[in-house]
Amino acid sequence: MSMLATILLTGAIHEDGFADFCDSLGGMSSEKRLAIMKDSNMGAFGVIGLLGILSGKYLFLNHIPSSCMSWVLISGHVLSRFLILFLMLFMPYAGKTDSSKSLSLVQAVHCKNICIALACTGLIVILLPIHALVSMPILLLTIIVLFFYFRKSIGGYTGDYLGAAQQLTEVAHYLSLIFYLGML
Repeated sequence: MSMLATILLTGAIHEDGFADFCDSLGGMSSEKRLAIMKDSNMGAFGVIGLLGILSGKYLFLNHIPSSCMSWVLISGHVLSRFLILFLMLFMPYAGKTDSSKSLSLVQAVHCKNICIALACTGLIVILLPIHALVSMPILLLTIIVLFFYFRKSIGGYTGDYLGAAQQLTEVAHYLSLIFYLGML
């Protein structure tokens, strides 16, 4: 139910981005990858990737004890969305600015917005158990790897790549907490 609620609340924007990102893996050049992501049709890589990420979330969340579920979900959603700000801050936009559907959203990353995101994330971190931060080294490593991949792949980021980064860091958070909670 939590997965469905999140998809409905966000309009599946991150999942759509992840599917487009997966489809772009078939492109051999950055221009081809960008063109593939502009195509409104979903390809085999997108379908397989979306099934994989949603199945992974479902399986990982089933391994989280119910006593921890609320803080795991909250921290996963907050941290994964906060971390993609760093990609937007330190990378150029790689898509075509004249035909972008998401550029207005990602260009709105001003100091005020970053401060608001930092304050909200800080509040969540303060209110959640310390366990919520156990995944931070893995999440930071994930963002760093994605940063270098995005730079090499298309020379920056697009809205689809940000959606993929959010989905991948959320799954990395759940997986790292499964290992941590299993060690308790």
